[in-house]
Amino acid sequence: MAGGSTRYEPLDIDEGGVQYRRPPPPQSVFLAPRTRADWIFVAANAGLFIVTALFWLSGSKGVPSEVECAKATSSYSPVLSSLDFWEGNFENGFMRESIYRGPPTRDLEQAWDDLWHHQGVGVSKQGLVALNKTQGKYLQTNRSTAAEPEYYALVEMFHQLHCLNIIRQATWPIRVYNASWGEALQPMNVSESLGRAHVDHCVETLRLSLMCLGDATPMLLRTEDGTLNTSAADFHVHHKCRSYEQIRDFVDASGVDPIA
Repeated sequence: MAGGSTRYEPLDIDEGGVQYRRPPPPQSVFLAPRTRADWIFVAANAGLFIVTALFWLSGSKGVPSEVECAKATSSYSPVLSSLDFWEGNFENGFMRESIYRGPPTRDLEQAWDDLWHHQGVGVSKQGLVALNKTQGKYLQTNRSTAAEPEYYALVEMFHQLHCLNIIRQATWPIRVYNASWGEALQPMNVSESLGRAHVDHCVETLRLSLMCLGDATPMLLRTEDGTLNTSAADFHVHHKCRSYEQIRDFVDASGVDPIA
């Protein structure tokens, strides 16, 4: 037979020749009902597929940058978009010399003034909303308009450094400051009552800031012989920091003045 796809079964041979029977009708194939174990297997594979897909999708978004993390964990600031970071040990030996340490001199006072004395930044109307400051009236910048108001603000880091400078100056008597250094480098505690109030304000400002930031970096204790009898604090603490220079440069480049 041509084709060879049809199966024939021979019957008994008689005088008329060989008779052939037509192939029997095909039998239906029935799937056995699934067991509980089968369904568990299917569900487990489906779950694995979903988890794998979600993992892939989350990974495709990438790891957030340091700036994105800083924005997510900080109050609003126009400065955050320019942040840079560095990691290393503080150079902070107990007796280490520094341009910021020691009795007042013209150069030392100028170094401190350079640390904190910088322009302000502009905050948009949307920025006020983000800072939860929509109920008050605030000083505007010299480039503010009715259509797009912009508000004058100091960067808190510079305010904190200013306060630290006030406290530092208060530890020295007025007589050690030389009038020839210029008015800008004279101590700001010009009277006892006002000076005391200023120092108290600055102590409170730094207390609030330090407790808010909550630096949890471990400060280790060094020991020479393995006992606490010779331990000393290792002030060269390892830190990861925002770059002061980057913030300063951003403010200097884009700083604004209050409206005249």
